[in-house]
Amino acid sequence: MPSIFRPGFKVGRDIGNWEEYTGENVDSPIVGLHHVTATVDDAQSDVTFCAGVLGLRLLKKTVNFDNHHVYHFYYGNENGTPGTIWTTFPYKGHGVPAGTKGAGQIGVTSFSVPQPSLRFWKDRLRSRAIPVRDVEPRFGEESIAFPDPSGLVIELVANSDDPRDPRATPAIAGDVAVRGLHSVTMNIPNPAPTVQFMTSVAAVWRLPIRRR
Repeated sequence: MPSIFRPGFKVGRDIGNWEEYTGENVDSPIVGLHHVTATVDDAQSDVTFCAGVLGLRLLKKTVNFDNHHVYHFYYGNENGTPGTIWTTFPYKGHGVPAGTKGAGQIGVTSFSVPQPSLRFWKDRLRSRAIPVRDVEPRFGEESIAFPDPSGLVIELVANSDDPRDPRATPAIAGDVAVRGLHSVTMNIPNPAPTVQFMTSVAAVWRLPIRRR
């Protein structure tokens, strides 16, 4: 069962229902995700998808400090604001076998988009033969999921209270553009130690979510 954590909320408290969740930012040293990094397959396919399809800005192209033959791409909004950053290491052609999906990893990376924009994104993705499906709401917010070219699961979560500046492009207007990272979903075989760490050390609330 995935557990979803959003940082920046009151220490060590389980919230039993959505009516109790106010989003108040209290008592936590963690104010949000700074960035999320993934290993991907082909470099050009990754750039085409992240920059071309999702409209993220390619902020920086460098190399993996541990393997200088592998690129490290940084994507985000126009200014590279912390909390909008998605980075990738494309390992195609470097002898790295495809990963196996399972426990002990991030299963879904979710991005925030404006409330009325999911129809735009469904049409945009399907026009590029990317399969899109509706999924259970994230924190009560309507969501869609689809794979990136490497098979990673990406979600877009629609909400009306994300003040971050988007990166508009000629094809993606600012009123539908990605705002930044929303959350990640961790696949864990035994939730108890992770819940204990996240609520006591990382000081976040544990929010309720239904089994998928």
